[in-house]
Amino acid sequence: MRMIALWAGAVLLSALPASAESSHHRNPTVAVLPFAESNADAGKDGLGVSVASMFGTHLKNETSFLVVERSQVAKVLGEKSFQQAGLTEAQRRDLEKLFDAEALLTGEVSRFGGLIQIDARLVSTQTGQVLVAEYAEVQGYDKLRPAISQISRTLELKYLRQWMGDLSVSVQPVDAEVYLDGQFAGKAGLKEPLRVKNLLEGRYALKVVAGGYRTSVDTISVEPRGLREVQVALHALPGSLKLFSEPAGARVRVNGKEVGTAPVVVDTVSEGRYRVQFNLPGFQPIDREVEVRSGQQSELKAVLEVLPGRLVITSSPSGAVAYLDDHRMGTTPVAVDNVPPGTRSIRLEAPGRAPVKEVVTVKPGEEVPWQGVLDPLTGWLTLVPKTDSVKASLIDADGRIVEILQAPFHRKALGIGRWLVRLDAPLRKSMAIPFIVGENAEVRIEPALEELPARLSVVSDGAPADVSIDGEWMGRTQLDSLTLQRGTHSVEWKSFFDQGSDSLSLGPDERREVHVRGRRQGSARWMIPLGIGLSTLLLFVADR
Repeated sequence: MRMIALWAGAVLLSALPASAESSHHRNPTVAVLPFAESNADAGKDGLGVSVASMFGTHLKNETSFLVVERSQVAKVLGEKSFQQAGLTEAQRRDLEKLFDAEALLTGEVSRFGGLIQIDARLVSTQTGQVLVAEYAEVQGYDKLRPAISQISRTLELKYLRQWMGDLSVSVQPVDAEVYLDGQFAGKAGLKEPLRVKNLLEGRYALKVVAGGYRTSVDTISVEPRGLREVQVALHALPGSLKLFSEPAGARVRVNGKEVGTAPVVVDTVSEGRYRVQFNLPGFQPIDREVEVRSGQQSELKAVLEVLPGRLVITSSPSGAVAYLDDHRMGTTPVAVDNVPPGTRSIRLEAPGRAPVKEVVTVKPGEEVPWQGVLDPLTGWLTLVPKTDSVKASLIDADGRIVEILQAPFHRKALGIGRWLVRLDAPLRKSMAIPFIVGENAEVRIEPALEELPARLSVVSDGAPADVSIDGEWMGRTQLDSLTLQRGTHSVEWKSFFDQGSDSLSLGPDERREVHVRGRRQGSARWMIPLGIGLSTLLLFVADR
């Protein structure tokens, strides 16, 4: 596990390239010597030279080491000394001088059947001291090259660690991505900082990126064998609002401030929640909340509902039943609220009146007054009296005189329903005739008005008398206001002492008074007791 961790650090290190602004690179020169063959099986297979050759390839291709070519090392040491893999102090000095070699890579290799063991060491050319060492064993030749590749990177990491330090990056207020010299290094937050180990000393370009926040760019220095702690505070980018309304054209206010007419884009809006109001004449206002995130554009669409209108329906005369789109609304006058805008049908109905139907346009949020005039349903009256000079008074069902006309007349238009015509003529009895007018129907009346009778009073100048007129006994005087038809009449009277007759001619509505002649009251006084005495005597004789 320790080798794996070291190898991971070496991978991160190799992923951070040197830049023009950074000095965190070391390319130590190393000379690779043949590995000593620790047993006969290793010598038999020539593993010392093979392993050394593999190390040369992997150190050159996979690490920052500069590898001295094998032939150049052999020239300095001599082929025999090179093959023996042992160096004198003078030879180490020569390699250091000629190739600026800092270290020598050497070691031993042994084989026990299929098991191959490798011990590798980096030795200082100046002191001959072993700087770092690494060990591995593999089963079979097919595992040999991968093992040498891993040992090469581990040796590099261990060797360069003396010039390495660690870096800790914390970010607030959000988690962010951290880049070192343009390469992604990991994610960092406030609670979980990013820890990068084994960075070569030097200056690094540090970039911190988070959505909705301004990118932080800085240059930091890493010291060897220390921990550099960096805290980054990101500043939120302004967001924006894109606001729509359906229909378009609504006035928009954000947090009480008018920002324009939808559709509208509001830039540079700080992160947070905002109250957005949409207003369009004739439509229901809409109040919404929207959240704006840093560096992002938030969209909000308001679908506005049409404001209902108000319809005030009146009629002449009032009291008609009102229908709106064939729905009964009540009797006029009536106000109808929440009427959907648009074209609406109004119908008025009343007994005896022609229905009224009309189309009216209701606008959003407005009150529309409308009045309908209901004409009466009509028929006709023809009045032809059999008497001249007749005056006709037309009276409706409520007892009101609507019109006074001189008869005769033909096809007088009247509203349907119950009517009364009162007829008046000189010297004639008044007549009231009820009739009903139907729709588009004619009523014909041909009345005959009776003459007014004459009035006769019979007054006695003396004693009371029986009076007969035209042979019919009418009573005894005094008689007052006897009704007689016009013409000549015979008046006869008869009293105890006298009788008589008279003839008189009467006209319609004529008033006459007749005085009956008789004895005076004084000459007849003595007769009254005599009459009473005779009557008493006769009653006495009859009783006997």
